[in-house]
Amino acid sequence: MAGDWQGGDQLMPIPAEQPRFDQPVVDARGFATQPWMNYWLRMASFLSQEDLSAVVAELQRRVTELEEGQTLGFQIIGDQSISVNGVPQPGHVVIITLQGDQQAPGNTQYYGTGPTGTKGWFPVSGAITVNSGELTKVVGTDGVTTLGLADVADSGAGTLIAITKDAKGRITGSRPATITGTAQQINVANGNAAAGLPTLSLAPEVLSALAEAVTALQPSDVTGPNSVKVTSNGSGGIILQLDNDVATPAALTEYSTNSAGQRGWWRPALFESTGVINGGALSINAGNNARFDMAQAVIGYTDWSVTPTQPTRVLLTVGPFSAQVVTGIATANASYVGIQMPAGTIVQQTSPFTNAQRRTIAQIGVLVHSNNTNINAINDQAATIRAGVNQVGDLMAAIGPLNLTGNIYSANGANLNINKSAGSIFKMGSNFQANNLDPHVVSQGAQTALTFRYRLSNGVEGADTTNINPNQYESAPGVLTAIPILGNQWHVQRINIFQSGMTRIQYGQQLYASAQAAINGILTDAFTTEQNIAENGILRCYLIINRGLLGLLGSATFAPVGKFGALQASSAATPNHNDLPGLQGGTTTERYHLTNAQLTDVGTIPNKYDKTGGTISGRVGINAPNVSENADGLLGIGGSFATAATNSVRALRVDATATLGSGFGFANFDAAGVTDGPNPLDHLIGYQSRPRHAGTGAMTRLYAYASLPTCDGPVTQAFGQYIFDIVGTGAVNNHTGLYIEPLVKATNNYAMWIDGNNPSVFGGPVWPKLDAVVPLGDPTLRFSTVYAATGTINTSDAREKTDVLPFTEEELAAAKQLGSEIGMFKFLSMVEKKGKAARSHVGMTVQRAIQIMQSHGLDPFAYGFICYDQWPEQAEVRREWGYQPAVVDDFGDVVREEVLPGSEVITQHRAAGDRYSFRTSELDEFIIRGLVARLDALEAKS
Repeated sequence: MAGDWQGGDQLMPIPAEQPRFDQPVVDARGFATQPWMNYWLRMASFLSQEDLSAVVAELQRRVTELEEGQTLGFQIIGDQSISVNGVPQPGHVVIITLQGDQQAPGNTQYYGTGPTGTKGWFPVSGAITVNSGELTKVVGTDGVTTLGLADVADSGAGTLIAITKDAKGRITGSRPATITGTAQQINVANGNAAAGLPTLSLAPEVLSALAEAVTALQPSDVTGPNSVKVTSNGSGGIILQLDNDVATPAALTEYSTNSAGQRGWWRPALFESTGVINGGALSINAGNNARFDMAQAVIGYTDWSVTPTQPTRVLLTVGPFSAQVVTGIATANASYVGIQMPAGTIVQQTSPFTNAQRRTIAQIGVLVHSNNTNINAINDQAATIRAGVNQVGDLMAAIGPLNLTGNIYSANGANLNINKSAGSIFKMGSNFQANNLDPHVVSQGAQTALTFRYRLSNGVEGADTTNINPNQYESAPGVLTAIPILGNQWHVQRINIFQSGMTRIQYGQQLYASAQAAINGILTDAFTTEQNIAENGILRCYLIINRGLLGLLGSATFAPVGKFGALQASSAATPNHNDLPGLQGGTTTERYHLTNAQLTDVGTIPNKYDKTGGTISGRVGINAPNVSENADGLLGIGGSFATAATNSVRALRVDATATLGSGFGFANFDAAGVTDGPNPLDHLIGYQSRPRHAGTGAMTRLYAYASLPTCDGPVTQAFGQYIFDIVGTGAVNNHTGLYIEPLVKATNNYAMWIDGNNPSVFGGPVWPKLDAVVPLGDPTLRFSTVYAATGTINTSDAREKTDVLPFTEEELAAAKQLGSEIGMFKFLSMVEKKGKAARSHVGMTVQRAIQIMQSHGLDPFAYGFICYDQWPEQAEVRREWGYQPAVVDDFGDVVREEVLPGSEVITQHRAAGDRYSFRTSELDEFIIRGLVARLDALEAKS
């Protein structure tokens, strides 16, 4: 029905994706097959209901005509070599054959024309003829024709003849061939071979000359210096040869002297160890993944054990080896493979080869078989002995430059300068041009208040400087950020030295609450080293400093680094206040660094702030003596008080204004309670708020703690509440930054409510309190999207499961059918929101899955991948408030802005409802089992 269809008075286009004529319309269950269902769905989207009904009616009429026996009028005509017998009518048979065809042609027959041009089957041999006396033709019982050369009679003996051959080796001509000699040099007898073989001899003139030469030169007249040896041949002649020469030297030898200075044929020192020179790749055998193959390899073997001054060297080609059994596959996770020399056989063991073994075993690689059944992976680890000096260079490059001696960094004084001691470094080829007898070691001089540069992790470098910068850190790659005044201020800078003697420093990339936390973070926290520093620099020390530092001496920690990067002991010194001139100053009556006597004097000033009423100016410090249990300290504000005020009542208020210097912190309220003594204590609270509403009137909001900062100037970071890490030397078992006890008092209890759309950032993992009890979201409050770097991990421990049972026939049938139901769909909510722009998703509906499970006699809700949830109606909860005027305190400060009447929704209305869902991972595995069953059936048929 592809093309156009006559519907009504006009041609209607029909979708062209109509299924093939042999595609069933319905399956064995009576359901429409997928191709026809897709065709009808496309047709339904393309045509109107009226047009679609007309198409179906036309299709039904045509099918009825065919069912009633209507035939299609046509005829079959044979052409060329085709013959047709019969008429294409119902009940008739039409036979189509080749002209001259046969039921069973013989062997090696061809269809064509014979000698007379008649069409039919003829033997292939009948078309082949040969010339008698040149070729022979034999036709076997199977019809195969064999051609050969005909025998030629022997013509007998004759004189010496020269023949001429063509490119195919055939004789094309001949001529007489006679051997002749050079006059007075060579005599030839019977040169044409007419009377036998030709004979050659020296002419008398030559023999006479040789006799004269024998008498002229005697063996004693020739001497051989150095390596040439002269001996007599016993017949008046001499023999010249090399000292200790042999007729057939061994392979891979050369004429030279050995370690004892003896001349002879010795094997050159092409290699000094045992290992692989070429080849030897390992691979998993294609026919059996529990076995392995090894390509051909060239192995060098040096044996120093017998004659250390003249080691035995063997160069051996081994392999290839195929389908080798892995001897340790059932007992170990890996097998080490090598070639045992000098035998050249494969050797395996489940532990690495020892140093002694590697003298006679050329290591090839490692076979990984962690499941103890088949080989999982191949690790090629050939112990190559090629280019030994280059391999040493490879190792030096991999280890990188090293500090050998000195180059210790330290504080210059009560300033931000640093010094470096003299030292030396090791780096491949760094000193070759200056001294090729010591090519890798460079000496570097001491530097005082040295000039250096800071460099960020992205390679951006600052200008020359002599001062350490304690007030900035690299908060993100290439981003230099000022360290906040409040919060963590400690950081770690890394000092590196180069071959040139230059110093480059990288800023810290993390902030810490204390110097010890910063030191601990060196070993645990990630740090991005700038590429050139990583490739060419040498890390010499970690500099642990904090924001606002004015001098390094006694305040900063220089933590040196060992030869291979290990953190060594700190070089920080105990601070001496008398060495800090930057903090001195003022008049003679001001005290900065107090002696014990001065401290005692300050503590005994009588009644310094013994005052009632009015305002006390200046700083107030109260030192309270020990008090009895449950008694108030001297700084105790408590008891009852009555007031006629209706707004802004405070039991305690602290107002303070300060103009601060750069880098200083300031707190309106700072509680630092200290406990002492050996007795165990229950708890210590730094700040406690216990508000209580005891009136009969309704209170709109009750805050145990409220934070309402005001910002009239630029602020880099604002925190409603900031919780620091615990400092000090005492041990802490558990530290919880924020703990909320179970809330049960209210109708609706929320441990934490974050309003608005602001994100919540977690620097560590998020755990439920109880294992496998608390859900994430619920059927009515779902997360829209979950972004994750990897998939979720679901418990699949055999110790927590029943035995895994095989699928029943009904389950297999349902699994197969569910796989056919997967299609494309769109969420109605997205279609309503985005229209045609709504994206398509892959899957099926739970309701259809339930129908399929039930059609096979299965209870769908007995399977974990079918989910169903119901919920009752939940009424809307709103909070309303009336007009509230602005509140101004006694100092004229607005403590609360004017509040206009309004309301807000605390809990949204939720209608009663239900929802079907899938556990898609389990559904996918259910469908996959059906696909496996179908594949098993197909493989069983093949």
